Amino acid sequence: LESVRIRVVTPVGLVVVDGTKGSAIDAGEGAFLVVDLGGNDEYAGSLAASGPLLPVAAALDMGGHDTYACGSRALGAGITGAGVLLDAAGNDSYASHDMGQGAGHFGLGALLDLAGDDTYSHRTSGQGAGYFGVGALLDLSGKDAYTIWADGQGFGGIGGVGVLADREGDDAYVAVVDPAVTGRPSYHSEG
Repeated sequence: LESVRIRVVTPVGLVVVDGTKGSAIDAGEGAFLVVDLGGNDEYAGSLAASGPLLPVAAALDMGGHDTYACGSRALGAGITGAGVLLDAAGNDSYASHDMGQGAGHFGLGALLDLAGDDTYSHRTSGQGAGYFGVGALLDLSGKDAYTIWADGQGFGGIGGVGVLADREGDDAYVAVVDPAVTGRPSYHSEG
């Protein structure tokens, strides 16, 4: 299944099916469905992110040590809809900016990682953040590291529910409070 590569625009949105060979997958402005059968992959774009013109977006990665390097509205972002990312195995790296990694804004956003030692890095509104919606980041196992700038790691905003649940492993959680890094003041820091 290494050479399988399907990329087609359907009436409901972009659909991508990728084989077991490692590859680069760019979801662009959004894809209805992305399925990767394995391999060490690199992801970009608005992966697993819904929006006003794409009410449902899902991504499934079956295995491999993957790198998710996305901007805003990605990696399980439910914005006026449902966005879900499921990664079944591998030591993965997740990096995104705003509204991602399990963020719900008038919708449901979920990132589920079933196995591996993973790193999560996000700026604001993510890692289980909800505003008039539900945002969830669920990690089942491994030694994981979480870093966020603000509004996340199980954050329920106005009318929202946010959940960050990590079932097992020796994990580390960091909330960056230095305004020189985040570009915004923090009530957690002196002054």
